[in-house]
Amino acid sequence: MCRIAGGFATDLKDKIKQIAYALRNGGENEAKFYFDQNFALSHNRLAIIDLSHSADQPVQNERFVLCFNGEIYNYKEIAQDLELDDKFKNSDTLVLLAAYSKWGKSCLDKLDGMFAFCIYDKFKKNIFIARDRLGVKPLYYYFKDNKFIFASELKAFFAYDNFDKSIDQTAFSHYLNSGYMPSEQSIFKFIKKLPPAHFLEFSNTKKELKITKYYDLQSKFNTKKSIDLTKFENELESSIISRTVSDVEFSSFLSGGLDSSITATVLAKNGFKFKTISVGFESDKFNESNYATAVANNLGLEHINYTLTPKIAKDIILQLPSVYDEPFGDSSAIPTLFLCQKASSLSKVALSSDGGDEINFGYTRYDLNYQRYKFYKKFSFLKHIFLNLPYPLLKKTFELNSKTLGIDKYYRIKDSFKTNKFMELYALEFKHFKNDEAKLLGILDEPKLSKFELKNSYESMSFSDISTYLSDDIFVKTDRAAMSVSLEVREPLLSYKFVDFMIKIDPNLRKNKALFKSYLLKHLPKELVMRPKMGFALPIEEWFHTDLGYLLDDYLTNQDVFDKQYILNLVQDFRDKKRVNFSKIWHILLFLMWKKRWNV
Repeated sequence: MCRIAGGFATDLKDKIKQIAYALRNGGENEAKFYFDQNFALSHNRLAIIDLSHSADQPVQNERFVLCFNGEIYNYKEIAQDLELDDKFKNSDTLVLLAAYSKWGKSCLDKLDGMFAFCIYDKFKKNIFIARDRLGVKPLYYYFKDNKFIFASELKAFFAYDNFDKSIDQTAFSHYLNSGYMPSEQSIFKFIKKLPPAHFLEFSNTKKELKITKYYDLQSKFNTKKSIDLTKFENELESSIISRTVSDVEFSSFLSGGLDSSITATVLAKNGFKFKTISVGFESDKFNESNYATAVANNLGLEHINYTLTPKIAKDIILQLPSVYDEPFGDSSAIPTLFLCQKASSLSKVALSSDGGDEINFGYTRYDLNYQRYKFYKKFSFLKHIFLNLPYPLLKKTFELNSKTLGIDKYYRIKDSFKTNKFMELYALEFKHFKNDEAKLLGILDEPKLSKFELKNSYESMSFSDISTYLSDDIFVKTDRAAMSVSLEVREPLLSYKFVDFMIKIDPNLRKNKALFKSYLLKHLPKELVMRPKMGFALPIEEWFHTDLGYLLDDYLTNQDVFDKQYILNLVQDFRDKKRVNFSKIWHILLFLMWKKRWNV
């Protein structure tokens, strides 16, 4: 696990060390560099596999130079395929360099891991950059005025400083709606993200940039009506165990929910020794830690629970703009950062069971959306009545929908469909929301519809979440929090083979995580498995009604970005406990905190 940066620019050599310093939390080992004419590379290393200096980066052979962030979990199998000698057997870095040297870009088809890496061709003076299939590891790039610069995080560009800081208004609009930046875009107009499952080729001599997709998730949705349970269990266990490859100890996040419980269960069943950790709250309504403790006790694991109090939450919130160096509005970043800080004192590696909901239709909104769609399809005549509702009734209808789901979830549901009556029925509701939000900036656009359409609505929502929400929100949340404390967090449920296997299974067999439950019921008591989903909820509204309310005064009541009266009214309505979606306030607050922290 590391942080990388580099590129072509006449002044990059002079600034590459300060860039590496800005990324220092991503790797506690000393930064290393490579230079060639107007090209520079930096690498901050957190040694996890092969602790020796032989795996220090950038690493090179006669022709290629490699800078690599992430882990290749199947590197030993690849080394065997390449018939490499013993010096390669302990280093995924050296194996990756050898794989690219022999197979070129097709080496990506063989990699099982989380990664973003750069290969510099010393002969041709061009670079090849690739990102893993699901987008676990980040990669930003800037191409303007004959400069091409890439980095693992935006803070590298702040350290470089000499770039166009124009705000991307479309990305900003998306952020205010959903709480995160959309795929391929950043908060800055000329800084882009390399999408998951893509590689980038840049020729410095021609000043040409080409981006190519190497893995098509949508094509994997090929529903099979039956399931081999033995095959499922083997694929599940293989995926989880593959993420334990390490030369250091690891711990595992355990919420007591199905996904983290199945990770802990598989590892305990297979004889692994590790600690589990969880975060709880003082409010019983949001506290799930007793379930985590019960799961750990049943599995014979040592468990540690940490309590996130309002005082600790305040300190964490003040750190968020530095950790997430572009606006990020997922409030579960608070317990995630807190948990990563605690985990880093126990080990360098932690397992987090992200992705289980996306491949198993685990979110409650999947069922809610599908039931609404069936209702509107059956009673299509109601559309005309709905579209002609008086404004007050239309407003109330929207408020009920957005309050039930949360506007970020409501937004994702809407964006999951390209056509059908569900889309038409909700369009007017969204436009009302847009008009309200337009009071903030006057620039908000209705988000682009997804460019896909699958036969099954559950699959459509799953594909949408895996393609966007998982990489742009969940992985961003976990990766930045972990890297800020030099912790590597891995994704045991998301080996690409397991994901491919799961999304081919009939949706009716995956609903409500039926397969995960069937596995867990063999190892855990029924009351720990068959219980309602809680999710990673937290008492943030309670905090802002009490201990943390002053933050709204500090940032929202004296600002010059948004319409002042609208913001004042929004805050007052919240304090009066009127019907206000708090995520709207939270997204605005985090943007203003980010703006102040980075002097944008």
